[in-house]
Amino acid sequence: MLPFISEKQALIYDWLMRPVSSDKSSIERLGHRTARVCFAIVRDIMQGNVSLHAMSLVFTSILSVVPLLALSFSLLRYFNVQNHFLPAIEHFLLPMGEKGQEILNSILQFVDNVKVGVLGAVGLVLLLYTVVSLVQKVEHAFNQIWYVASTRSVSRRLSNYMSMIFVGPILLVAGISLASGVLDSAIVTKLRLVEPLGFVFSLVTAVMPVVVLIAAFTFFYTLVPNTRVKTSSALIGAIVAGIAWQIAGKAFTAFVVSSARYDMIYSGFAVGIVALLWLYASWLILLLGSVIAFYVQNDNYITRSLDMRGSPIALEKIALQVMVSITQAQEKNGKPIKQAELETTPNIPGLLIRQVVETLLKKKLIIDAGSEGDRFVLARSSDLISVADILSAIRKSPPIYRAFPQSGAQKNIADVSQVLDGFIKEKFAQVSLRELAEGKVVH
Repeated sequence: MLPFISEKQALIYDWLMRPVSSDKSSIERLGHRTARVCFAIVRDIMQGNVSLHAMSLVFTSILSVVPLLALSFSLLRYFNVQNHFLPAIEHFLLPMGEKGQEILNSILQFVDNVKVGVLGAVGLVLLLYTVVSLVQKVEHAFNQIWYVASTRSVSRRLSNYMSMIFVGPILLVAGISLASGVLDSAIVTKLRLVEPLGFVFSLVTAVMPVVVLIAAFTFFYTLVPNTRVKTSSALIGAIVAGIAWQIAGKAFTAFVVSSARYDMIYSGFAVGIVALLWLYASWLILLLGSVIAFYVQNDNYITRSLDMRGSPIALEKIALQVMVSITQAQEKNGKPIKQAELETTPNIPGLLIRQVVETLLKKKLIIDAGSEGDRFVLARSSDLISVADILSAIRKSPPIYRAFPQSGAQKNIADVSQVLDGFIKEKFAQVSLRELAEGKVVH
């Protein structure tokens, strides 16, 4: 039982930590899983990492917003559609009321002052670097949420970043123009006069901003993390984040309207403070949606604490099980095993499995065989990897293993460690991973 909690609270904890049972009804499974995800969200918020990522993104956004919009407007001017980009910015700033319009006017004035064509090579590089740093920090935050250790290659990251910076605004403007063209067409105008089609079109028009926002969030959650994100998981996170963003917008508008006293206290700084608050709320909601998507897809990551550390014996057992699973998938099924399959091992937290996988990758016992860093194969044949290699890799990986000095009173401690290392080599150096995977008895 956990200290300082009642017996009833302990029972609730046990129920939350228990995996969702398949023999329950659909409603019971949904309720149990929803409760587990809510617990994980509250735990992560209290732990503070998501809030820190949101605050960091607010700072980078302030530095990058003018260069980003300057590049976007310069690109859109070539197609003479730059004015179609303004509604998207106005919709984002809408919860800030009159202050949002002030911020939009100031931003547009700054953008007009940034002449991309006359910056020169050095100025253009610095401009691009500022924008890329924002995209890079967003990717880092999402990778942290999804516990992704490996990042994309430099060439792939640059291609993705350039696509998001240059192609993203064009696609956004194309979508807005297409939707506006359809809704304002003569056929739709005539259909609106016919009931109940008029009511349906009014309803679609009212719901469309939320639908577009959810679709954008789903696209974002699927593509940004350097791992495979299921569309269904991303959609659930996007629905919650989209609805939360709309509610937060209404609440923030009411807050701005009723906070006239802030103008008297902060004077000219009030607009900046309101902008910072809304940016922070927006990034926090976006990140929390990704957290929801992660726990919906990775239910076995829901533990009492984020600081999950296994004992050396437990990590050694997990490492042997992981290596056996990879061997069986590779040599029996002829294909690399997915990381999701490894992390669904019963009664073992996914976080511990991922820690072990990262150690095995660093020790060159396995290699990444997937384009998204989610599949693994052995680094060499299973008959060339011994059980001693696996155990030594885990025992000597930080922070489990630290070398002791060989002098003074600590020499006898180092001798104990050397004896254990020698015993492992003597006992298991001749036992191959293939033998272990085939179920041969180890004496």
